[in-house]
Amino acid sequence: MSLLNWLTKTNVNQIEDSLISTQAILKASSNEAETVSTELNCNTNNSSNNSNESGDNNGNDYPSIWTKEMFVSFLNKYPWIMVKDQKLGCKICVQVQNLATYKTQGIRFAIEWTECSVHTYGASDKDKRQSLRKKIHKHKISECHKRCEQILKAQEENVLPKAVSKGISGKFESTIRVFNTVYSIVKKTRPFTDLPFDIQLQKLNGLDMGHILHSDHAYADIASHIAIEMKAKVTNFIVKNNFKISVLIDEATSVSKNTCLVVCIRASTDVKNETDPITFFLDLLELENTKSETIVLQLLTCLNKHKFSHEYLIQNFICFACDGASNMIGRKAGVGKLLTDKYPDLLVWHCSNHRLELAVDDVVNEVAGINHFKIFFDTLYTLYSSSPKNQYGLKSCAKELDLQFLSIGRILNTRWVASSLRSVKAVWRDYEALYLHFDKCSLDSSRTSKEKATFKGLKHKITSIDFVLNLGLLYDALTELSDLSLELQKRCTKLPDAHNLIRRQILIFESMSEKCNDGFYKEAENSELSLTFKNIELHENNKNKINYKQFYRSLADNLKSRMLNFTSSHVSSSSDTSNKYAEFIQLLEVLNPQRWPLEVDILYEERAIKQLSNIFKINERESVRGFREYIDNKSIIPDNLKPLTQAVNTLVVSTAECERLFSAMNIVHNDIRNTLKVSRVSDLLWIKCVGPPLCEFNANTYVDSWISKVTVDCEKNSFADTGLFVKVAPEEWKPTAVVVVDYPFNSSVAKAVDLNPVPFTTGYHRQWMENINKK
Repeated sequence: MSLLNWLTKTNVNQIEDSLISTQAILKASSNEAETVSTELNCNTNNSSNNSNESGDNNGNDYPSIWTKEMFVSFLNKYPWIMVKDQKLGCKICVQVQNLATYKTQGIRFAIEWTECSVHTYGASDKDKRQSLRKKIHKHKISECHKRCEQILKAQEENVLPKAVSKGISGKFESTIRVFNTVYSIVKKTRPFTDLPFDIQLQKLNGLDMGHILHSDHAYADIASHIAIEMKAKVTNFIVKNNFKISVLIDEATSVSKNTCLVVCIRASTDVKNETDPITFFLDLLELENTKSETIVLQLLTCLNKHKFSHEYLIQNFICFACDGASNMIGRKAGVGKLLTDKYPDLLVWHCSNHRLELAVDDVVNEVAGINHFKIFFDTLYTLYSSSPKNQYGLKSCAKELDLQFLSIGRILNTRWVASSLRSVKAVWRDYEALYLHFDKCSLDSSRTSKEKATFKGLKHKITSIDFVLNLGLLYDALTELSDLSLELQKRCTKLPDAHNLIRRQILIFESMSEKCNDGFYKEAENSELSLTFKNIELHENNKNKINYKQFYRSLADNLKSRMLNFTSSHVSSSSDTSNKYAEFIQLLEVLNPQRWPLEVDILYEERAIKQLSNIFKINERESVRGFREYIDNKSIIPDNLKPLTQAVNTLVVSTAECERLFSAMNIVHNDIRNTLKVSRVSDLLWIKCVGPPLCEFNANTYVDSWISKVTVDCEKNSFADTGLFVKVAPEEWKPTAVVVVDYPFNSSVAKAVDLNPVPFTTGYHRQWMENINKK
């Protein structure tokens, strides 16, 4: 299931129960933020009230010259009074501490009121009471106290957001249009320079697009802002709900020759009995080198940056998947080994698709005749890919025979087996066109004698019986292998399902080694008897014929040794790793009702449930109780068993998602845009691959967060500014104090109340872009 579908199924009103895809998480996070904010405000008010009642103004701590009734009376009349050791103070002055821009000459804090040291004087109790009344009244009417009250009142009224909102309310809709335009451009993988032209077009269509945020630099910042906000909401939601995660990584070289590491996350949850896991792109990292220590350091830093803390990873990081490179799964100092040193219960998994390719490569090396067939396809690929003339000639022959032209590529090389199947399929279907083209070219007087001899030799090759038999054999085998490879590549494929697919495929190959099925090889055998294939005469040649029994037996044996274990090396099925793998799969099979006996005891396989709970760090007792209930009803997975089933579903089968990301990266980071920094490419990839479609994109959320991170330039952004003159500010630049603003909104009269002045800037510029990229 794609991350988008995973998000779409989320019920926003029941967000605690599920996590599905980007759009739902983004919507849900907004709702949660409002709820959390309300709860925090309530808690703050309650704490404040409690503090007033039982903390500062303790009923037994008031001055001894007052009675309790007198103290309550004064407290009701002057609620800002605080008492400590029978002395008075001012809560308002203590809370403000600094007048900042409210401070003028001659106005200063009364130390005795801020330090709660106001005491009485006089001989009699009457004189002492009168002295306190005078001091309280004098402090109440003092200019310093009045200004502190103004500051707190402005803070309670949330003046700064209201002032900014009022000042830019007329431009809010135009900013939303700009954000939608930027998002559309990123989704279409267009360059930054498209934004000014798209803005101009919308202006010509009569839309108000504002006055700023129209440059390509604004485009880059907005795209990064959207990606960072989306990513934060998704990762925060996963961390908040304590979901188990798996991490997938792969490394490659970008167009700009930088070594990059793509990081993906796999998580699983239950939504309306839908337990499909999700796998999504997290980040793209630039590596200084490909040493395992560097990769581990970069990976853990990346996870920590996205709020996956060390404590969270200890409890919820259950699987790490990678390809078979030595720096990844090396037994002594590979990335997997270094990670298991930090997280001992971590399962290190070598990508099943990569292991499938290794198994096929082993077969090519073991079985005679396959290499000759592979060399022939390499010759065809070179012949037609490097010569438009030959390619056009083959297309003409296919059109003449009313055949669909299919491109011919290499087989059994670095590409996965589905690619090899397409090439074999192309030769099988265009066999007549190939023969006709070879025949014409071998007789073409415009070609050199060497070229004519080449085409004559190719025609002789494809008309041999052994070639047709080998073609049918590989067509059958690659069809089976391609189906298996594509199933393993699916995001929703779970480890128990993948194991069953591999086991079934091994049985199929073992059966095919005993008898020929009714497939393409059978059709080729019939052609051998009639000496014709697709109305073309064949001749006998048994020099390079592949023994189909040996071929299928080799496939079955290599799949068994490569796929049914945790390691990538070519080991025997009786090895220690294979035994551990078999035991682990046996534990997982306990959760599959189809594997249960007909009569199931209520205490069936509780030992296995306890083992799995310990492996995945899940409450053992709750899992056992849930499994008993599951045995009893056999239909719906109980809620207390779901954490265990979700953890099993989170286990990785393939790193195909990383390969998809590299394909997308080559589209985003192409030869024309080769100066993009890796961090920028990461943001663009997130929107392109994980972000919801444009029709489901809600820009309001991101415009709100954009505005909440702005600063206003008090010196330069004067009344002349009629646009949305704001820009994203770093976290440490966020103003923490209130601002009192006169209406209508005029930034030149804004008064900031802060001990440390906030740095201000104006608009967008290249220096800001460079500063952001450096950080």
